[in-house]
Amino acid sequence: MKFALTDGSSFEVGGVKGFAVTARAGIQTGDVASLAVAGRHGRTKTDLSDRFYYVIEGSGTFDVGERKFDVTKSDLIVVPRNTAYDFEGKMQLLMFCSPAFDPAREILMEEAAR
Repeated sequence: MKFALTDGSSFEVGGVKGFAVTARAGIQTGDVASLAVAGRHGRTKTDLSDRFYYVIEGSGTFDVGERKFDVTKSDLIVVPRNTAYDFEGKMQLLMFCSPAFDPAREILMEEAAR
């Protein structure tokens, strides 16, 4: 299968504008989103998916569980399901979720300041 940005749908969470590339495909085993980060995401977790964030460009920080670390281009961050996390900075990310993202399974713990 091949996907273009026009195949998905846009969304915004805190300081993150994203495009769910595979959202309309109905693939249950996983999905992919492109994220433009210009601020803070907001602390959240999911009881469904493991998340993988690949930094395409830019830099920022991730707070995953009890660990906080700086990230930059080419870093890969893994967020296991049931782990609270947040991130911020100015960066372009590619996010993979496995299984696929389900908004009903998101647990918002702290919203980003607007």
